[in-house]
Amino acid sequence: MNKSLKRILIVTSVLAFAAACERHRTETAKSGQNYQSPAEYSEESGVKLTTLPGDVHVASVAFQGEGAPLDGEALYAANCVACHQINGKGVPAAFPPLDGSPYVTGDKLERMAAIMIYGLQGPIKVLGQDYNGVMAPLGRLKDAELAAIATYIRGAWSNTAGAVDAKVFEETRAKYGTRSMFNISELGEES
Repeated sequence: MNKSLKRILIVTSVLAFAAACERHRTETAKSGQNYQSPAEYSEESGVKLTTLPGDVHVASVAFQGEGAPLDGEALYAANCVACHQINGKGVPAAFPPLDGSPYVTGDKLERMAAIMIYGLQGPIKVLGQDYNGVMAPLGRLKDAELAAIATYIRGAWSNTAGAVDAKVFEETRAKYGTRSMFNISELGEES
């Protein structure tokens, strides 16, 4: 990977993480729950959060018009890589892996769509490891964008699962409407 692309991915990751933290802070404040800052997350997990110097411009991954294919990998880089990392391995004790996760590769597409749209909070076990944090909701993205991300992660790294249609996200939104984050117990544990 060339140096410019790495820099773009790092900056995108930092920006996505900062945006997710701000959304989480705002939603937590609205709900009256105890807010845990990114610094607190990093201290607990041993993850060091850094900022990047310089004037860096991040390429847009916005939809480029009707019929234009969406780049799931670029959307993943812009929205998910800060926590789940470029290799899909997550961050030990902080953010679960997507690589090899039955939550990603399994046939419960509605569960994955609900997690992506509405977010997830509380304890979850992934590949035998316990995590207890927050996944920021991605419901601000269009169904086609979410489907592109889901399709990418289901086929990236060691994952070999099939594509996901945008209709899965449309139907999941229709089923659950407006609501807060899920707990995994509401959607079903890893199988």
